[in-house]
This record gives sequence, C-alpha cells and structure tokens, in this order.
Amino acid sequence: MSKLFLMAGTKGGIGKTLAATLLADAASDAGYRSVLFDCDEENESLFNAMSGRSVEQILERYNLEENTAGNSFPLDMVMDRIFQIENDKEHYPGENVFGIDMKAGSSYTTLEWMKLFPFELLHEFSMDVYIVGVTTSDLDSLMTFLPWLLEFESQYKAGLVKFLVIRNQVDGNDEVQYREILASYMEKKMPDALMLSLNNLNRMYMAAIRRARTSYGRVGREPVAIPNMGLMSIFRCQSEFSAIKKALAPLFPAVEANGGLE
Repeated sequence: MSKLFLMAGTKGGIGKTLAATLLADAASDAGYRSVLFDCDEENESLFNAMSGRSVEQILERYNLEENTAGNSFPLDMVMDRIFQIENDKEHYPGENVFGIDMKAGSSYTTLEWMKLFPFELLHEFSMDVYIVGVTTSDLDSLMTFLPWLLEFESQYKAGLVKFLVIRNQVDGNDEVQYREILASYMEKKMPDALMLSLNNLNRMYMAAIRRARTSYGRVGREPVAIPNMGLMSIFRCQSEFSAIKKALAPLFPAVEANGGLE
C-alpha cells in the first residue's frame, strides 16, 4: 500500500525536512520507492539532502509561488503528479511513499487549499494519508500544529487521514507544555495517532550531514565522505538512524523492491 506524508508547513527551523528525509530513507530501506516533492523554494533543503542517492527515487522541486499565476491552487500540480505516478504501474511498479515538504509558515494557505483535498479519492486508491507535525520545545511549534488537528479531526475519525507527530528533542524537551497543549488533546481525540521522539540526535552531526547535502539514511547505506566526521562519528550516525528506522518500522511493512509485499 502506497503512503502519502504531508509535512505540515508550520514553524521553520524545527526539523520538518529532517523528518521528511528520515521517513524517505526508512521507506527506501523497506523496499518502497520514495517520491519526494520539495515545495520550499527558498531553501530546497529536501532536494539538496536527497540528491545523488543510489536507491531508486523520484525527487522534484516545485516553486509554488512562481506557478501561482493563473492557477489559484498551485498544490494541484503536486497531487496531479502523485496520481500520474500511482496510476502508471508499467513505468512505476511497486509501492510508493510520497513526501511533500512544505515551506515554513505556509500553514494557512495549505489549510485553505486542503478544504477540497481528495481524501476519499486517495482512500479509493488504497493510499494511506499522513499529516506529519514536527514539534520542539518551542511553544510556537505546538501552537501552529494544533489547527491541523482541529481541521481534520472529522477525516481522522472517518479513517481518511492519519496523524504522525515527531518530537524533535535536540534542543530539550518541555514536557509540561507538550502534555498540556498537544498530548492531552491527542490522547482524547486521536488515541492511536503515531508519536516518535527524536531524542538521540546530535546537533553537530545534523549540521555536518546538512552541509554535506546528504541524509542520515544515505550515511548508513553508502560510503559518504563527510568533512570533519571520522569513523566513530559515522558509526554513531548509523546507529541513530537504525534506532529511528526501527521506530518507524510499523509504518513500512517490508516489500520487495518494485514489487509487492514480501
């Protein structure tokens, strides 16, 4: 079953692109084709991180602001591409994991567009749809994700969308704010929503991997030379990614590459 992960365009600098790369790398290792859309024309950090990998993937950039002229719904282009790939099993056999990385601060415009999001159609395609929220100890990261939960609670109850919350704890963990603002709501309204904590990532390694324009998964899979990182540092990155991949395993039942379930 193919899956679509929409990285909610909330606060910037909290690790949305990092989360997108971790999902894509874990999916690739499980046999899925990763199909990634970088919609952040200012940074293109997803495109930079995922270019040049040896695994099969599709990686495309979309400048939604440039393409708005004459098109009131620029994200339609991304969805049309998703349907085109999912329908063309002759050229794209197997299962896909689609990832859309949105520009920081784009929550309002994306939520407006998603008022006519094709949840039912994607359900007919047997595609799981996940809205991914990344939170940190910063209060804004919690507050800007809450509107997404409120907006799509009914679709969640209808089984048309799922939520994945990734807690990036590299800068610490304000457990009180998290419990009072987000966790209490989700426990009451969405008790089976998936939660993942990134509490073992090293900021120095994250910065080095970003500067090298690569990803944790690629460091674990391919011989990638990263300046100022020795063998032990690479080993620690590989160990970190292995732990994350294990946590994400329920999302990605193993499939044969370009084939079906094993």
